Amino acid sequence: MATWRLEREVPVAGEYEVVVCGAGPAGFCAAVQSARLGARTALVEATGGPGGVITGGGNPDIALFYAHRQHIIAGIGWEFVNELARDGWARIPDFFADLRHSQLGVRVNWPMAAHYMDQYCVRAGVDLYYHHPVADAAWRERDRTQPGADGIVVDGVVVATKSGLQLIRGTVFVDATGDGDVAALAGMEYELGERYTGEVQPGTLRFYPTGFELSEIDEEQVRETWTAARERGELLPGDYWPEPRGNPANMFRHLGNNFNHVHPINGGDSRSRSEAEVRARESVARITRWARAHVKGAERFEPLALGASVAVRESRRITGLEYLTEKDYFTARQWDDAICYAFYPIDLHRGVREGQEDQESLRIRYLELSDGKVPTVPFGALVPRRSVNLLVAGRCVSSDRMANSAVRVKSPCMAMGQAAGAAATIALENEGRVRTVDTGRLRRLLVENDAIVPG
Repeated sequence: MATWRLEREVPVAGEYEVVVCGAGPAGFCAAVQSARLGARTALVEATGGPGGVITGGGNPDIALFYAHRQHIIAGIGWEFVNELARDGWARIPDFFADLRHSQLGVRVNWPMAAHYMDQYCVRAGVDLYYHHPVADAAWRERDRTQPGADGIVVDGVVVATKSGLQLIRGTVFVDATGDGDVAALAGMEYELGERYTGEVQPGTLRFYPTGFELSEIDEEQVRETWTAARERGELLPGDYWPEPRGNPANMFRHLGNNFNHVHPINGGDSRSRSEAEVRARESVARITRWARAHVKGAERFEPLALGASVAVRESRRITGLEYLTEKDYFTARQWDDAICYAFYPIDLHRGVREGQEDQESLRIRYLELSDGKVPTVPFGALVPRRSVNLLVAGRCVSSDRMANSAVRVKSPCMAMGQAAGAAATIALENEGRVRTVDTGRLRRLLVENDAIVPG
């Protein structure tokens, strides 16, 4: 790749004690917790609002707050969904009913969820930087003998604005971008995709249609016409998931969600994401043409609402002081420095491409936890290996692919985010050194702030 040397002064947009990058489930909770504990906090977000996949991704189910009929995740995330439910903007299921995990998420109204997240941040005193994508990190190497003081120091994040590049400085940073952007830009180690092939899980673009009569949708007719359209090449592999075992009629029953698989998509690469967005909208267009032409009761089918972007399941996983593995997760390892629980089936998706029509677009592995097991997440998985003053939270947490496929969901991300926000405030007392955080004190602080801490 050709390079061009750019030398210019970058104005400082603000200076803070804690800077959280990414306003998804993890970043939202991290920023609110940090500010509630008195730290001057900024929340930096690439898009126009908070919520991540809950809002812009069009996937409003937040799972899972309960496991084996036991409450395992509380704190800011639980407070948030209960406030939404109180005002009529969320549906909290019966956690004691005999339901599958897919029916036990808290479904929220995503426009109101974004509004409530705004208000949580405003009330806590968080400075909001929406439409400020991180373009680079200002960092330096520090080599000192004092524990926790050697390694990579992040001095600020360079953000792109309508006025050009600007710098947001901080003492402690929390990377909750999902893709580990800040950590990667600062030279931290990470893993990406499958170790040998580099393959990552497919993404999904959600859309919600109108113009059909659900009472007229016939499951067998939908299945037959879908199969015929696939054979004619009018629909492509990945336009519906899970294929062939599932039934595309579910797209009408489940609020018309597009259960598609967009493959490949590397969330850590902007060109890959750009190409995926085009392919995803092509998929929506194919489905729309098929429904109008072939599905009885859907002759006036049209997309009404579309996710702001393709939701990414997997990209960078930052290498931390601790590394959460599939074995750790499936055996429900109780880490000594555990800061939260995480409960969801191990859920690794794969994509079907042209020429692989005989493969099912099903999860490579789908393992449910039983016998009362509830896995935990260690604080060390939130601390990049060479970091002095940077924490990670959410999907980019230190873990292998299989464990990550479970801990990446929204409720554990909220819990990790709250833990990172609390840890950042403790680190402020020691020049921002995150490796010196007393985990016993952190666990007590989380309990004082209504979180549920293992042990």
